[in-house]
Amino acid sequence: MPKKFLCSPHLSPYRPIGSALHISKQSAIKKLKDAILSRNPGLVHTSSFVVMAAHIWTCLVRSLAAGEEERADDDGDELQTFLFPVDSRARLDPPVPGNYFGNCLSYGMVRIRHQDLVGNEGFFLAAESIADVIKNRVNDKEKIFAGAENWLTEVGPVTQSCFFAVSGSARVDLYHGQGEKAGNIVDRWREICNVVV
Repeated sequence: MPKKFLCSPHLSPYRPIGSALHISKQSAIKKLKDAILSRNPGLVHTSSFVVMAAHIWTCLVRSLAAGEEERADDDGDELQTFLFPVDSRARLDPPVPGNYFGNCLSYGMVRIRHQDLVGNEGFFLAAESIADVIKNRVNDKEKIFAGAENWLTEVGPVTQSCFFAVSGSARVDLYHGQGEKAGNIVDRWREICNVVV
């Protein structure tokens, strides 16, 4: 079995979990947006989420790849995956009320070859790919829940390897006032990188 960039066999499933807080100033986010738009002026969806998700994803993949000592020749073709939850209440037709007491989530998934993501154009490729998924799937009322019956078979195989995922958002409250309070659970066994936005 070829060595993976992000799932090194020497990592213990009981490795201590680390965390970091990164606060980006609005001026830094604007510079990243301007860089993306100067390269691709026709890009429609360049939100702060797109820019920061692309930036964090590429930085993490590059740092993890830099820490790897050995690489198999074919590992550059390994797909890196970025998953993010989508609060779909306002995206339906008609929209679900904001006080809806239940789950109305969809997801976005972006997959890029490792060598492309760590390359010089990796940040731009990540931003364009995330923006494309948001424009063509997440913001399309016809497609947001299309194929929902197959989501587990689509996402399931991805979760068996290393991937990066947004695990929470200030806009989506995990606790609805009933039962035990829920929180974000980080499963470091498979070296998942969770980002709370």
